[in-house]
This record gives sequence, C-alpha cells and structure tokens, in this order.
Amino acid sequence: MKYKFGISLLISTIVGYCIGNLLPIGWLRPTIEESRLKSSEYYSIIVQFIAAVATFFAVIAALFREEIRRWWEYVEIEYSIPDEKFVEILNPNIGSDQSSSKQIEAEKYKCVVEVVNTGTTTSHSSEIILESLIFQASHLNSSEQLETQGIPIKWGNTSESRITIPPKGKKRIIILELTPPDSESSPGGAATQTLPILIFAGLGEDIVNKNGTWLATYMLYSSNSKSKRFSVEIKWNGQWQSRKTEMNKCLTIELKG
Repeated sequence: MKYKFGISLLISTIVGYCIGNLLPIGWLRPTIEESRLKSSEYYSIIVQFIAAVATFFAVIAALFREEIRRWWEYVEIEYSIPDEKFVEILNPNIGSDQSSSKQIEAEKYKCVVEVVNTGTTTSHSSEIILESLIFQASHLNSSEQLETQGIPIKWGNTSESRITIPPKGKKRIIILELTPPDSESSPGGAATQTLPILIFAGLGEDIVNKNGTWLATYMLYSSNSKSKRFSVEIKWNGQWQSRKTEMNKCLTIELKG
C-alpha cells in the first residue's frame, strides 16, 4: 500500500511538472484592451457600487433586525431597597385614643424592594420568583437550603403577580414581613405567648424565632428581556421590638445585587 501511494505521488508530480512547463500559458491569458472610460460608464459603476453596498446593508439589517433594534429599544431593570431598609407598620388600634395609656407600637415590619425600568421600552409580563433561600444559624458553620414555592410573588399591595413596567417606571414588591409575638388562650384558660414570625414571600412557610442569617435570591422574568437576578441578605436575632429604633438592632437587611 505504501509503495502504491509513493508511485502515484511520483507520477502525479512528473505529470504536473510536464504540464506546467510544456503547456503554453499564453493560451490561458485573457486579452484586455485598455481604453478610457466614458462619463456614462463611470457614473454607472458608481451607481452599481452604491446599490451593492445598500443591498449588503439591507441584508444585514434583515438578518439582525432584532439585535440592531435592541441597541435603542431595550429593557434595563435596576433594584434598590429604601434607606430605611424595612418599614414600620403601626398598630392603628393603639395610640389613636388620647385617653389610652398604651404606647404606640408596630404591628409588623416589612421590607420592600423597588424595581425600576431604566430602559427605553416597556417590560412586559414582569414577574419575580424567590429562586432560593439559604439559612445559616448564628451558632452553626453549616447552612441550610430551604425549599421555595417557585411561584410568582404578588406586586406591592395588589393581587397581581405579572405586570408591565414602563420606561422610567417604578414598582414595589414586598419580599418579607416580621410579625410580633401574640397571646393565645389554652384550653385550661391560661394565656401563652407565641414567638415572633419572619414571613418570606414565595417561601410557603413561616420562620419562627430563628437567630441567624438568610440569603434570599430572586429572579425577575420578562417576556421581552433577559431575566435578572438579585439577592438580599437578612440578619435577625430572633427578637421583637415594638418600635423601629430598637428593632434596627435586631434586624438588618442588605441588597447584594
């Protein structure tokens, strides 16, 4: 097999050499007559060149129309948490009566994330999902992955979980609430004190009196833009304070981007 290949290569080389040296190359040379271009021919060439360039760019625009349009028509989502980090919701039944001796106190706290569309076009079918929630107890080095529902969270104080966000529009979403301890009556008539509860939107279960750190990761989906993720870190010592000034020492919230 090697000999056959070598012989074939030798024969091909000899034939190629003979053709290259014996065949009159002049027969294959085209005849070109030099002549001055007329004005009409000159302008015709220019027009053809411009038409060819225009056709090329028209084809490019047709093939990459959506990508080109995104240069000036796009959705850009930005997230932020107000400076107060979480909001104090006062109990309307306490302190409204001037004759009452009870001090004004919070009935719950809630954390709100502001979602702003800084782009040039509307974000359609926008929805946010709690993608993951990781908890690490303050006395442990290991963390725990909590199971999330995987369903869209309701926007603000509405029942809508899917909305449109116009350019420069701002929407709010409540990601968690903290409720105070309460008194419950037992069958024997004695009252028992419940513990404060941390409620994550999209989790499906309440967190009772846990001292530690949570890392909640959310994903925003839209029908006309790429999904965008952000995370919020929550540190809670498991305690409840009836006013925000004191509660700031028990609960801290930070946006992680």
